[in-house]
Amino acid sequence: MISRWTHGEKIREVLQDAGLSLEQEKRAFVWNEPQAQVAVPERLMLKPLPEIGDDAFVCAIERAVEGTLDQADQEMSASESHREIAEEHFNADKDYFGFEPEWWQLAENREGQTVGFVQPAYFKGENKGNLKEGTVVYIGVVPEHRGHGYSVDLLFSAHSMCRLAS
Repeated sequence: MISRWTHGEKIREVLQDAGLSLEQEKRAFVWNEPQAQVAVPERLMLKPLPEIGDDAFVCAIERAVEGTLDQADQEMSASESHREIAEEHFNADKDYFGFEPEWWQLAENREGQTVGFVQPAYFKGENKGNLKEGTVVYIGVVPEHRGHGYSVDLLFSAHSMCRLAS
């Protein structure tokens, strides 16, 4: 099986051999120093992957896949269980992405309920001078906590965590 994270060169080759052209438009954000530190709202308690363990993190991803509006996840749900999708997101191609386990954060509210998670990473081999080019591999909020802006909190957290590590 060719996943969406692996075998990118093979997928590209097959599509180009079929006569399809490769076109993609992306807009990037560039960090220019000096910048003020991003303030992370304190309404969530963030727990890094090493503290909570792989299974708890995968369970949070699995819950966030429920009722997702993400088109790729909806399409995958037609042939895969939520657990399989969660494991695929958790096991993002380690040859393509690099990350520190502390960057992957599970978020809980003050009542100790899981709210969501964020998985920031950098692209291996895509350095811009002495800077690494990064992305959020996956981010999610569980269904019962959607609509409260928690994804923004998670993005701020990812930004803050990765910036401190650079």
